Amino acid sequence: MAFPENNGPEGQSSTQQAGEYKPTLADVLVVRVMLEKAAKFPPELLDLIFDQAEYWPHSEASMAWQVNVPRGGAGIVGGDPNGENKLLIRCPPIGFTDYRKVGEAFKTAPLPPKDVDGSAVEGPLQNLTLMEPKSSPTLPTREAPREYFEGSMTQPPALTHPVRKIVFKLRSKDQGWGGSHEDKGTYRGSWTWFEAGLEKFDEGRKCDGSCKRSSPSPPPEPEASESSNTPGGEALNFCTCGLQSVYPPVVSTSSMTAYHHHMHALDNLKIQANKTAHREFVDHEVIWSWTDDIHPDSPEGDRLAEIGRGKGTGTGNFVRSLKLGDVVTVWGKARFGGWRNNVESVKVEIYWAI
Repeated sequence: MAFPENNGPEGQSSTQQAGEYKPTLADVLVVRVMLEKAAKFPPELLDLIFDQAEYWPHSEASMAWQVNVPRGGAGIVGGDPNGENKLLIRCPPIGFTDYRKVGEAFKTAPLPPKDVDGSAVEGPLQNLTLMEPKSSPTLPTREAPREYFEGSMTQPPALTHPVRKIVFKLRSKDQGWGGSHEDKGTYRGSWTWFEAGLEKFDEGRKCDGSCKRSSPSPPPEPEASESSNTPGGEALNFCTCGLQSVYPPVVSTSSMTAYHHHMHALDNLKIQANKTAHREFVDHEVIWSWTDDIHPDSPEGDRLAEIGRGKGTGTGNFVRSLKLGDVVTVWGKARFGGWRNNVESVKVEIYWAI
């Protein structure tokens, strides 16, 4: 059983540790205004100061699963077409500090069964694991512009690409046996891991009720407010009906519409692997930063692979490419019979400049 963790009201975090300070959106805005008025710093200098201090607003998304029961945790089972790729969490859209504008069900609800062009199909969306990666992502037909989201935000980021840092916190293990003896306790030969995904809103897709039909339980209505309307008075629907999965891409075959998953971990999206044949749960904290600049084929890239990360995740490209309204997801993966990714908790923090 999964338990969503309480992330507090908008702009606040109820999960801070003692001695740990993370500014709220209100904190950042107040300090910026104070510096503007007292020191009369130009905006460009203020941007540099806030980036150097890492004084940014952020969102938090977390899930936890029971593990004190037989085969507890979120189990991703290798060799099972329906269980070896599992969506674990969907973060609030970039620029939103919590789920109030999208509803709590947004966090884990499956995407409504729709083709790449947005047309409804008989669902649900399946998962296909194939040897060859898809050559290109599936982009929305009409990617929603920043104006689509700005009216629902207290202070939308001014930058086109505002994200500065993503922190992934994972607690997990594999099945505790298997693999080569020399790989035991290392990250070599691991067939259980986590990958980042990306979803974008399609401006042309309106809520047609598919989000409620595809969800195991009817999602609650997102909080409404005056600011959640467009200038023309039409309420925006930031539900899963409007989302298109970019990674993993969506493909259509003669028999189904499905997510396209690669057999192997994708080096540019692999967050973290589990230790091979390790019986105890392990905590991993992985940070992707906009300042990262590690070439995948460099010695530093090899070092990332040694600690269970994707060699291509140190480039910073994923973080630097994110736009207002983009949605980051985390997928659990396992491959081949006998391999199992046991997940106790997942947490994602996304920081952006205003």
